[in-house]
Amino acid sequence: TFAVDASDDVTIKTAASGGFRFQATTDTVDYFQVLDADGGTAIFNVDATNERIGIGTAAPTYALDVVGDIGVSGGIYHNDDTDTAMHFGVDNVAFVVGGAAMLLLNETTQNEVVINEDQGDIDFRVESDGATHALFVQASDGSVGIGEAVPLGLLHVKSADSGASVNGSANE
Repeated sequence: TFAVDASDDVTIKTAASGGFRFQATTDTVDYFQVLDADGGTAIFNVDATNERIGIGTAAPTYALDVVGDIGVSGGIYHNDDTDTAMHFGVDNVAFVVGGAAMLLLNETTQNEVVINEDQGDIDFRVESDGATHALFVQASDGSVGIGEAVPLGLLHVKSADSGASVNGSANE
């Protein structure tokens, strides 16, 4: 049923098992829109030509294009990969890949950035201009390499310029 009340509010009701489907005979970039009161700003736009949805834009450039801030409570998950996500908590954000908490950003009395929160065998590598292992932490044993991809001790420093290498272990 379709009804317009005295306040010009529109009510559309389907049958108990019904649903709504909109299908244009010709695709358009403004197939379905919700506009603000003066009709100038598209609050919501369905671009049937390019199969895109815009929120706050009449010209979406991605499958979902949002202009403005987005509020999230919970997580954002990668399609077809349920153990890869960004989780938002109170004053923290966790990046989980393959079920492992790879990165945690935590605001507490002592703010912290935590790599490998789950203490798994997840190596950490920092690259620089021309160096793939400027800083490397080998998670399997906690060894640290500076300029070295395979640390030979607890701390292994290697300099390409002088050829000098400093190796150390817990016993030295």
